[in-house]
Amino acid sequence: MENQTENIPTNPPISENTNKNRAWYLVIIIAILAVVSFLVYSNTKDKTPQISEKPTNGDVLLGDEELSQYFKNEEKKLAPDVLPPAEIKARFEADLAAAKQYIIDEENKEMGSPYQGYMGVANTLRALGKYEEAEQAYLDMIAKFPDDELIYHNLGVLYEDMHQYLEAAKAYTTSIAKKPQELIAYMKLADLYVKHSTQPDKAKEVYLKALEATNNHPEMLKAFANYLETVEKNLPQALLYWKEVLKAYPENQAVKERVEELEKKTN
Repeated sequence: MENQTENIPTNPPISENTNKNRAWYLVIIIAILAVVSFLVYSNTKDKTPQISEKPTNGDVLLGDEELSQYFKNEEKKLAPDVLPPAEIKARFEADLAAAKQYIIDEENKEMGSPYQGYMGVANTLRALGKYEEAEQAYLDMIAKFPDDELIYHNLGVLYEDMHQYLEAAKAYTTSIAKKPQELIAYMKLADLYVKHSTQPDKAKEVYLKALEATNNHPEMLKAFANYLETVEKNLPQALLYWKEVLKAYPENQAVKERVEELEKKTN
């Protein structure tokens, strides 16, 4: 009788159920890895300062009624606490006379431009502590040069001196609206929110809007970095912006020292 050898497969066939189980295991493992990756990413994202922040509460150029929710005028101050000493006052008086003469000379010219004279008069009156006269001089200028943002800025500074904080906010806001790329009015408005408003944290919105409008101008980055460090006390975020300032001013020793000090504090 002939011996018959049974063919025993070296690799036993895998059942359909086994294949299905392996597939489910693979799906579960992928899902777990995805969850873990998301949690790690989220944790890292929360801890890493971002420089792409945007204003979170709409346009910072509020109307008069909206501004009145955040600012109030105090008792109108008509003169500074300390007037300039006699020598400096005499110099200012001479400057005032020269500015008035400049206006006369320019107005007598066929193509004259008395703008600098008017600005000189208004600024010098403020320096002399004659606040009401300076206010009227700026308002007269606005009537003559309604699109000039610098007049509104200087009027805002005067209103701060006079403790008319709502009027100052209106003036700075108008200055920004006239020239959205101008730096100083944003800085003054943000500072006004910090010092004299019912909601100081709105200053951050002003800075973010300013960075957007000025394409991250280094001076605005510096102002915002200082705000984050000294007002919000957010040192990691401040460090991020100080580093951006350093990129713009790599030879600035003061900025280098600021970055080094914050790196020590945040490490």
